[in-house]
Amino acid sequence: MHAIAEFACVAFGGALGASMRYVVSGPLARFAGVSSWMAIIGVNIVGSVLAGVLVGVWAPGEGLAAKAFLLVGVSGGLTTFSTAMLDSWVLWATNRRGLAWFCLLGTPGLAIIGAILGHMIGGQA
Repeated sequence: MHAIAEFACVAFGGALGASMRYVVSGPLARFAGVSSWMAIIGVNIVGSVLAGVLVGVWAPGEGLAAKAFLLVGVSGGLTTFSTAMLDSWVLWATNRRGLAWFCLLGTPGLAIIGAILGHMIGGQA
């Protein structure tokens, strides 16, 4: 794939993924009555499952444009460990230490389980 086309796939996928993250962790979380930090954990888990499924479904060298768009772009834009870490600090700084530890340890722990399950769903277990 041409480098410019690959870049465009990642850029458009990233814009879509980041927009999805914004909607889920902002307006949708408020509508559902869920804290934004909880929504970010959910987003990271869903993004990890998506990444695992995509890696499991595609053979090496296959579907480069789709991989660039979905795996690097959408999944990469959707997930955000930087936000999860900031949320952990805010929870800690506001004396919600148990929730801070859950956010800090639960995010990567549950996300790796999501990636493993996604990979299994994708058929590469």
